[in-house]
Amino acid sequence: MHHLPLDHTWFVTGITGFLGSYLTAELLWRTDGRARILALVRPSKRASACERVIEALEPLVGHQGALDALQSIDIVSGDVTKPQLGLTDREYWHVAERASIIIHAAASISFDIELADARHINVEGTRRILDLARHAAELGHAPRMVYVSTAYVSGASGGVIQAKDLCVERPFTNAYERSKAEAETLVRSHMSDLSLTVVRPSIVIGDSVTGYPKEFSTLYYAFRIIHHGLLPYSPEGHIDCVPVDYVTQGILAAACDPRAIGRTFHLTAGSDRQLRWEQFAPAVIERVARRTGKQLKHEVVSAEDYLSRFEDRHQLSSRRRFVVEQFRSLYAPYLMQQTKHFQDDETRILLAGIRPPEPHEMIDLVAGYCMETRWGSDPRGHSAWGEVLPSRRMCA
Repeated sequence: MHHLPLDHTWFVTGITGFLGSYLTAELLWRTDGRARILALVRPSKRASACERVIEALEPLVGHQGALDALQSIDIVSGDVTKPQLGLTDREYWHVAERASIIIHAAASISFDIELADARHINVEGTRRILDLARHAAELGHAPRMVYVSTAYVSGASGGVIQAKDLCVERPFTNAYERSKAEAETLVRSHMSDLSLTVVRPSIVIGDSVTGYPKEFSTLYYAFRIIHHGLLPYSPEGHIDCVPVDYVTQGILAAACDPRAIGRTFHLTAGSDRQLRWEQFAPAVIERVARRTGKQLKHEVVSAEDYLSRFEDRHQLSSRRRFVVEQFRSLYAPYLMQQTKHFQDDETRILLAGIRPPEPHEMIDLVAGYCMETRWGSDPRGHSAWGEVLPSRRMCA
């Protein structure tokens, strides 16, 4: 595990998101609360920047833990999409003068966003953070910067995907993928004059100890679809998903290891730990049976057949109709893509043997969490964070 320097100030965007909040909690735990963090947070209509940080950290460290964390976090109320991040000249200079390590995790991860909106947040927001890094360098201390991209900048391409591969001219599944590819292209254009690293997570799911996710989206829709008695899949299809703690380890390693400067790393399961769709439903059904004593019936269908199964979706309840529509329109297209194998050899070296859990372990954990919490409506407490900290338990 990489040593985290105590004499650095971490400037973090996206702290109110799942990955950003988890990264912050991990960073504070591993430094015994001594890490110095500057967090850029946009206030919402219903909550101040400070209230949003507390709300994001509370499920991970408990209410008191979130309040204690504020002792180490300087919250900067701003917006990545605005000039100077929406800060005054004095505030902007203060951030640029203090930031030693920049983690840019803020992004729109919506699959149904319009391209112009996706670019506004993901591309222009990244441009503003690069401006900050360049301004800090002009002040005499060039910060390290880690940009959190996505493995799916590969678009519709299949086969072996190298970490160095990037082309914005290829077909993309949605505006999210395209905007992240354009943002990564922008970051790479500055690698010659700034200390930059790109990390590319695949599908980020709950952590490898508690199973906690912030939202039940992406892969979690597939769990719900199984309860309708169907599982869409492509016979050769694979799912590449990784727990949030593995991604956190990769980000922190990339920020602290000088070998990472100027390079790109896949934070993915790897070909040997991807999930095969044809194994997915049986594994979930087995978990449900073990938990409830009920044996779910299911029919495995092709992705194409699945898309035509719910033509009269008004027969479904409003909740089930929403789940079906979300999976049908946003996620089913991924089942019809060529299988991707993300090359992660350099990541394994960077992380010194730390690997994500085996696929069956993750299915069991995630399915168990979904059932035990009734899809988040009855969430477990997470106040015993130090007892189950993922960095201690991550599989090697």
